[in-house]
Amino acid sequence: MPASRVSKIKKRNTRIKKRRKQVLYFRDRVRKSALSVGSLVVLLVAGWLGYQKIIAGLTTSPRCALAGIEIKNLKYLSQHEILRLANIPSGANIFSLSVKEIEVRIESNILVKKAQVDRKWPNRLVISVQEREPLVRIIDNRQEYLLDREARLIKNSLKNPISLPLLSGLSRYDTRLPALVKFLLSWQKQGGALFPKISNFTMDAAKGLIVQLSNGLTLYWGELDPNKIAEKISRWQQVQDDLNSKGIPLQYIDLRFKNVVVKPL
Repeated sequence: MPASRVSKIKKRNTRIKKRRKQVLYFRDRVRKSALSVGSLVVLLVAGWLGYQKIIAGLTTSPRCALAGIEIKNLKYLSQHEILRLANIPSGANIFSLSVKEIEVRIESNILVKKAQVDRKWPNRLVISVQEREPLVRIIDNRQEYLLDREARLIKNSLKNPISLPLLSGLSRYDTRLPALVKFLLSWQKQGGALFPKISNFTMDAAKGLIVQLSNGLTLYWGELDPNKIAEKISRWQQVQDDLNSKGIPLQYIDLRFKNVVVKPL
């Protein structure tokens, strides 16, 4: 047989052996992978069954019967109202309760922005409430509404009076409410210490924003321009401090003009 023919046969046999080795290698890998997956499935099933057994034990354990509820972060709503909304049966097992359902019930109150219920071992619940933050009150058609930081109007159903400035001159349907909220938030940021002294805001068609302070002083503010807030607060304080030092009580300060106009009592 020619040498070239022998060489070709040897090369072919070598390729065949190499392919057989590859097939055997991949078959071995597949078997090992199958065994690994099977072992993992067994472990997962065992873990799941163990978890279910633990949960079943917790949900029937007398030790986990509800013994107390802690409610956090309330400012406007009462604990009684939160408990009424939560509607949690007395002595219920804390692991048999659906915390998601409790959260949904609490969030049904429009003053609640978000509620979170956590279990505290072994027998307590902690309810954290994030309330909406009203800025002013609006009375429209004899009904009081709260205007919050997101320009959302909330029908005031609170039993106790809420200490917020009253806004008049705008209805609850007025399209200027979002702009007013943006302005008030900017005012709070730039002159937060002065904001609690305000008792009333009035939007006047001719004079713009009129601010009534709790001490009886009236500020004719004018346009809702956030860029002029710091300047007007500075002028207001300078004029008031100067006249107070002279013992001159004021009826109003008009900040609509560069040269501040004042009227003593």
